[in-house]
Amino acid sequence: MDERIKNLRAEAACWPDNPPKGWDAAPGVVPMSVLPRRIGEHGVFIVGGYVRDWLLGRIREDTDMDLASAATPEEVEWHLGADWKIIPTGIDHGTVTIIKDGCKFEHTTFRQDVVCDGRHAVIAFSKSLEEDLARRDFTINAMAFSLVDGRFHDPFGGQEDLRRRLIRAVGDPIRRFKEDLLRSVRALRLASNLKFRIELMTLCALWSLDSEISQNVSIERIAMELEKSLPRAGGFLFFLDALLPKLFASLFPWYEGWDEIVHDHGDFHKVNETVQGHVCECMDRARTPREMWAALCHDIGKVSVFKREGKFAGHEKEGVPLALELCRHFKLSTDLTKYVLDIVEFHGRVGMAQPTMSSRAFVRLLNELRQPESMQALIDFEENVDRPPGTPKRGVEIIKNLYKKHQERAVTPKGKKLITGDDLIALGFLPRLGFGEILEQANAWAIDGLSRDEIINRLLIENLPVYKGKT
Repeated sequence: MDERIKNLRAEAACWPDNPPKGWDAAPGVVPMSVLPRRIGEHGVFIVGGYVRDWLLGRIREDTDMDLASAATPEEVEWHLGADWKIIPTGIDHGTVTIIKDGCKFEHTTFRQDVVCDGRHAVIAFSKSLEEDLARRDFTINAMAFSLVDGRFHDPFGGQEDLRRRLIRAVGDPIRRFKEDLLRSVRALRLASNLKFRIELMTLCALWSLDSEISQNVSIERIAMELEKSLPRAGGFLFFLDALLPKLFASLFPWYEGWDEIVHDHGDFHKVNETVQGHVCECMDRARTPREMWAALCHDIGKVSVFKREGKFAGHEKEGVPLALELCRHFKLSTDLTKYVLDIVEFHGRVGMAQPTMSSRAFVRLLNELRQPESMQALIDFEENVDRPPGTPKRGVEIIKNLYKKHQERAVTPKGKKLITGDDLIALGFLPRLGFGEILEQANAWAIDGLSRDEIINRLLIENLPVYKGKT
């Protein structure tokens, strides 16, 4: 990284006609020709996490770019409004979104904090880049890159902390965290995502504010940090438990003592693996926020059922109402909640499916799901999240084969089931309580490969008592 910066500065003499090579070579970076280098008389800077991730070589196509200058929102509109689309996304805080040639980024006027209460800040606009960087959370986020002359501004040693792989607060960490208590949670997320250490004084500040954080940070902001922690959500959760125990207990009371409950060694768990270790590893394997929430909840019933009975049998059923509480606690959507509950209740039946499982048993399982698409979600979860690489996945393969047959046999090209309730009525069956079981059996035969005519013949033979005119 030091060599990259050295080369970048050497090339700054020919800026801006020949931008530094390292910039345009970075994947996903907005083309330099699109960016406004000045807004009126004010030079523009790239600031925040984008600069950090660029120096670390972590820029992706979805990495947000933040710009800053002394220009007010009104000045941005005046100077750029003719060629750019300007959207006042956070006008009270000096933020506007500017769009050109399919590229979108935010511009915020330099600011300084006037009053902070841990959740909200009263700010005033500033003319100083240094004042703006001084109000930021961590040194690695308090760097700026000038679009005028291609130089770095790093008044707090952020580049050195990147080299040392260190999370360090800007200035007094107690004061910095009290300005916005969510910064403490963000420190843990960054430490997990970047695999950095937390500087000692910053860490002590975290510990000292644990109670205050647990009482004042909103659940919605915690949920956002959890989702941002991908693909290291498990590490983030582990840090929360270890470094902010009071906050963790208020967020996840269902997991009290999870670090002391050990799985028996078997095909699916490591020797002496705790519930905490397994859940955190599953969260680290999650690829999407949906999978992350499912991984967090899928074994939520293990702690309570083990404390009561000394074993894990039945933890799936035990976990359903607990997972529902967690989903409501974090205000998850109805669709996401149904997905999570299906994973919690049925992941064991998918992962532990036996070769003797019949087509009828599979259809019964399919009909129990809250959402039809949950079957593929369960297969994906057991394959990629719940089961570590290299562990047996026999049960998942059995379910995959049954599901494939179900999709091929039970549905026509137009997406209609081979046999419906209307078909049964047309054949002369009397509508009554046994209809559901008859249709379930018909679909099971379809999975086994029987044609529509063969299914009808077997239904007529095996269900004479409910057939019209037969007693």
